[in-house]
Amino acid sequence: KLQFLYFIETGSNIMAAETTSIKRHVLPTNVLPKHYNLKLDVNLEKFTFLGECRVDAEVNTATDEITVNAAELTFFGAVVVQEGVEHKISAEDIKLSDEDERVSFKLPAALKQGPVTITYNYEGILNDQMKGFYRSKYTVEEDGKKVEKYMATTQFEAADARRALPCWDEPLHKATFDVVLVIPESLMALSNMQETSEEKTDTGKRMVTYATTPKMSTYLLAFAVGEFDYIESTIKTVHHSKNNRIRVYATKGTDVSVKGKLAMEVAEKCLPMYEKFFGVDYPLPKCDLIAIPDFASGAMENWGLITYRETCMLCDESSSTRSRVFVALVVAHELAHQWFGNLVTMEWWKELWLNESFATYMEFDFVNQLFPEWQVWTQFVAEDYNSALTLDSLQNSHPVEVDVCHAQEIDEIFDDISYAKGCSLMRMAIAWIGEESFQKAMVQYMADHAYGNATTVDLWNSLEKQSGMPVREVMADWTKVQGYPVLTAELTDSGDVEITQNRFLSARLPSEEEAKQVWNIPIVMGTDKGPVKHLLKEKVSTVKMPEGAKWMKLNLNQTSLCRVQYKGKLLENLAEACKKGEVSNVDRTGIVGDMSALTTAGLMSAVDFLKFVKYFEDEEDVAVWSAIESGVSEIMHMTRSSEEGMKLMHAYCIKLFNKISTKLGWEPAAGDDDRTKQLRGTVQGMLACCGDETALKTARERFEKVRNGDKTVLTADMRAGVYRAVVRFGGKAEWEAVKEMHETAEEAVEKVRCLRSMGSTKDIALLKESIDYAVSDKTRNQDSSSLLAAVSINVKGTDLFREYFTSKWDFLFKKLGTVLISRLVGSVGDSVDRKDADAIEAWWKTVDEIQRKTADRNVAQAVENIHLYANFVERDQEKVIAYLKQ
Repeated sequence: KLQFLYFIETGSNIMAAETTSIKRHVLPTNVLPKHYNLKLDVNLEKFTFLGECRVDAEVNTATDEITVNAAELTFFGAVVVQEGVEHKISAEDIKLSDEDERVSFKLPAALKQGPVTITYNYEGILNDQMKGFYRSKYTVEEDGKKVEKYMATTQFEAADARRALPCWDEPLHKATFDVVLVIPESLMALSNMQETSEEKTDTGKRMVTYATTPKMSTYLLAFAVGEFDYIESTIKTVHHSKNNRIRVYATKGTDVSVKGKLAMEVAEKCLPMYEKFFGVDYPLPKCDLIAIPDFASGAMENWGLITYRETCMLCDESSSTRSRVFVALVVAHELAHQWFGNLVTMEWWKELWLNESFATYMEFDFVNQLFPEWQVWTQFVAEDYNSALTLDSLQNSHPVEVDVCHAQEIDEIFDDISYAKGCSLMRMAIAWIGEESFQKAMVQYMADHAYGNATTVDLWNSLEKQSGMPVREVMADWTKVQGYPVLTAELTDSGDVEITQNRFLSARLPSEEEAKQVWNIPIVMGTDKGPVKHLLKEKVSTVKMPEGAKWMKLNLNQTSLCRVQYKGKLLENLAEACKKGEVSNVDRTGIVGDMSALTTAGLMSAVDFLKFVKYFEDEEDVAVWSAIESGVSEIMHMTRSSEEGMKLMHAYCIKLFNKISTKLGWEPAAGDDDRTKQLRGTVQGMLACCGDETALKTARERFEKVRNGDKTVLTADMRAGVYRAVVRFGGKAEWEAVKEMHETAEEAVEKVRCLRSMGSTKDIALLKESIDYAVSDKTRNQDSSSLLAAVSINVKGTDLFREYFTSKWDFLFKKLGTVLISRLVGSVGDSVDRKDADAIEAWWKTVDEIQRKTADRNVAQAVENIHLYANFVERDQEKVIAYLKQ
């Protein structure tokens, strides 16, 4: 999924703080569904579908009105039957509210308590917004020519099943589904369950009927119609030895037999592992994974028909390490949802974190078991964990458990708080109670809530019962309260370690009220004499240093959710231990990440950070170097308003990365593991992008060979950095070359790589062309944000992007849809000028109120981001320049 970094400054008045009480905009419960019979006749020429939806429902309280969710549907009529009495409702009597996305009608007489059947006849559109039931365009080669094709697919989470059928589109209202799809004879149709029958219609179409689904929420319903190839495997379930058919699908011509192999391998191995872990077999007879050419998010866990963006499911041996790791993680994530999310579902979007944090934990833990050589937990600390802490240091962050009142607000909370912070909390709890207790609790949780809904309290109860530890007491604040602590550690005169906790904010010290917050922190401290476990419950705690210990690293393996600031001798000793390799790579990564965050917040000077990372000149781990690159890039961003500062920072980076660059070289070496290949791409790309003469010369030479058809001179791990450097220090010819590569590339990953590189040019005219190209028909809507965000982060393009984005908001909102626009909006915060923050706040007030619901918090974060970097510039820029001049 696309991610952006956000930062903090006080004083933004865009969005008020979270309220303690919120009124949810939910459907009345006088009538609730039990079973849907859904028939859709799909027309891929007119991009429409005809629908008949018969709902077996239960009247809980007598009523003469029925209200359900619906959007972008045209109703022809409805029929209500109860106890043999039929009520026909004309199209004119069916009232559709576009704002509320509801459809309702009145009955001539009240329905009694008891069963009722409601049948709707309607027409819908196969939209191009990547939500609801939508169309996706792709090209295939037929008889030597490129031919344009369309498929239809679904994306119903969070609240878009209503665009395909009238329904109770809320996670609590589970029901079973019978689906019938009527499709052109030449196409294939898939749904959650296996086919049970097929027949020809009078119009020459095929009518495909599927088995009844388990009881599930509407957002998990799915269909796909098109021309597909697939690979297949059959495995046995662990507990009952039943056949489970796995298929990996892609559009024809994608070579899924090669590019779908890793996804298949992960599915074949993960499903049995999850069955053992949860104590219950995968409940469906088949599990399909399908790659979709146009897809707004990374993937979607539809029960039995999991949909993926192509970059998240397709790869091969020639793909970069990052791509292959990413595919394995995303596949494992969605498979974990088949239990945690599908079998047991959150009660309301307030508990979204239950779904996403747990699936995130499982993806990393089980991929780590399958591919230990990738060290994905170290990657988690370098990227996901750090991103979550960065976002949660904002005044306009939100608690892990955050309520929403309206469907338009849900997309905002699909962020690093719900995913990565939530996962970090699970990781902290597991490190505290133990993996055995955790696994037993999950078995109990699944047994207690299967085919139903659950809340955060239900999870804590299961963990507490199995571990015998006060989980609810310790963990409650972590989900309900925004933010996290910074632990300040220093040696006392007696040789003990005194630890003080405070709320960590990126731009100021906590207020008097905020300073009262004290977290219960289960924590492990690493020393050269072994680990020390503690539960920190006080504002100030004292910990004994093991006898003879030379150093202590708080938060071993970064399992607790906090930043750590070391004072005096503690920091000196720890730095020396890092230099000697006595501290693990995950902890070295964590230390650098903490230091960078402290620098951004002003708790450590930028000069001290630049001095500190020199201890790592002999470092050889890719995660540590990624953390260093990220920290140095933050300071580089801060100096962007000074041309002199940027040149000095580039020179600093060239010197810092030179030693590891010389050791790695450009050529792959025999015996290189995946992480070494990834490191080579990171290091050489960084040097070339900073203008190192040798690296840039090599990058240009190899780029020319790639353009001429010799792709062997650049491994996939090397391409992103090389493309960026060549475009950054090139002209129109290089930019045009990468644009042509984008248009001719067959792999989705390569296309995105080229787009991001196009945004790195220094030429203003080319940056304007980049913006136009991003929203042209040459770029998929799902990929537009990759190029636009690259233009924004470019010092030459920040103002261009912001002016374009704010002036073309209505166009972009319609083109990109709520999911993509809510993420891209954060890029308006790439400036370091406070005047831009004021302009954004003023502009946002002019935006339509309903549209603002999709991104209020993200815009507030963007404004804070600008103020934060302005603070950074005022505080540290001159000092950094003076230091670098020395």
